[in-house]
Amino acid sequence: MDSKSAISILKSGSIDIYPAYIVEGNDRYLIFRILQIIKSSVLDPDFAEFNYTKLECDGSTKLREITNVLLEQPMLADRRLSELHQTGAVKYKAPDGPKTSKERLSLTGELESIVSENLEQGANIICIVNCGQKSDGKDLLKSLIKDRALTVNCTVYADDIPKWLAQEAQSRGYSLNIRAASELCERVGTDLAKLSSQLGKLCAYAGENKSLTLEDVKAIAEKSLEIKVWDFTSAVSRRNASLALRCCAQILQDNDTADALSLLAYTNTYLRSLAQTKALVKRLGGNPALIAGSLSGKGKKKTQYQISKDIENSALWSEKALKQAFLDLCQTDMYLKTGASPLLTVQKLAMRLACRPS
Repeated sequence: MDSKSAISILKSGSIDIYPAYIVEGNDRYLIFRILQIIKSSVLDPDFAEFNYTKLECDGSTKLREITNVLLEQPMLADRRLSELHQTGAVKYKAPDGPKTSKERLSLTGELESIVSENLEQGANIICIVNCGQKSDGKDLLKSLIKDRALTVNCTVYADDIPKWLAQEAQSRGYSLNIRAASELCERVGTDLAKLSSQLGKLCAYAGENKSLTLEDVKAIAEKSLEIKVWDFTSAVSRRNASLALRCCAQILQDNDTADALSLLAYTNTYLRSLAQTKALVKRLGGNPALIAGSLSGKGKKKTQYQISKDIENSALWSEKALKQAFLDLCQTDMYLKTGASPLLTVQKLAMRLACRPS
């Protein structure tokens, strides 16, 4: 089984022809770009519409639906592409399927035979796409193709994003230095779709000046909501009341209740993470690796760096202060839902959190 990172494929702009592909990871934008490259590489452009099938799978998808897709033959071309999404969700022995074990084995055996034939002939290219999904080893189709497939990793790692931005800028005819790329990440976050959109604005702003600078980024790229919320939670943790109030004003510039409730939800998630980390530090000590192991399988996976930051921030809160913060959040939620001024109410919360007792 061969494997490549999505970033390296985007850099080359092409992909080798394989009888099967496994595209998986957590970034939908990367997955979208990779699927575009696979389609353009595999399919004859004149007959692409006739030779492309996409099947969205879930727990109700039947084996027969999958085998029907894989049985299709190319039309007026050498190859067709069968793109199957979220195959890890398929229950290959669903209760609404065949009634007997013999019938179930017959269908799975038929799938194995069809897949084997496709892999040998290479006429119906199989591409399975699993976005942010863990199949826990129960994805039958993936297990049947993995030894002959190219696996493309579409997971985003923070350290790779500035390089990816520089690469994207170059593909558009511009240069972007690492300082400017890092500043763009600081303002926009790690969402590649948003970063690509901001990069397009930067290129339009620069015009004939083909060098994108730090000053250009500061002039054009507005901080995303995610980054503004990070600034807010960091400010209240470090008891920086003035910065927390400025963050509130930026996030709630339209004085909208929905924005205020979103900020409350983000803050609640942040404080819950700190409370959980604080409890684990008390039990396991301050080793990020041990805490990461304890958190495995519980929600979105965190890197050891993120856990280290959580440990650092949790030390800024006492257990009593965290309990009071949750009470303050509940009270603020009630005020917002009963017509109180969104900005003023959230700023009062910011002051209570940032000015908590030591």
